[in-house]
Amino acid sequence: MSVRPTGPVADLAWLFHDARAAAAGARPATRPSLAGAATPASTSAREATVVGHPDDDVEATHPAAPPPAQRAALYPEAPVVVVLTWDDGARMAVYGRTRYGRNPAPAPGAVAIAVRDETLSLSKEHFEIGGDTAGAWVTDLHSTNGTVLVRDGHRIPLTPGLPTTLRPGDGLELGDRRLTVGAGR
Repeated sequence: MSVRPTGPVADLAWLFHDARAAAAGARPATRPSLAGAATPASTSAREATVVGHPDDDVEATHPAAPPPAQRAALYPEAPVVVVLTWDDGARMAVYGRTRYGRNPAPAPGAVAIAVRDETLSLSKEHFEIGGDTAGAWVTDLHSTNGTVLVRDGHRIPLTPGLPTTLRPGDGLELGDRRLTVGAGR
């Protein structure tokens, strides 16, 4: 358990924080009290406790650059790697590394897309598609039910963790879900 600053040290930290906020045109800071309700920063240290250092969450307030796949979708001339057509008719353009599953965790440089699956046959993190103008690939993310590539009428189970080249017209079987791979632009 970490020790939280109290007393004069806490007051100095909040004064510093208030001065920086005022210089930036922000409203006066508030800090949590012992009871958990916010109190004005002018309250003395005997009446309130600082929960953490005022700079602890500064990184969380900086705008982060979106992953390449999201950045690419922000401008119209972005190259589309592939277009996926799901078994329910939904179409989705893929601009870069994109992870799919019921609830995929974000990964550096990749976009995470949650896919509806009422039968729970998709894993939380099932597969990833990526590529560039040279071509697309798919990787099974060690899913429970696996990923099967359907090409020219042949069903080819993917080896988990190994990228496999995709071509327009390929199909993917993902548990009870299906999709067809279309050409990008």
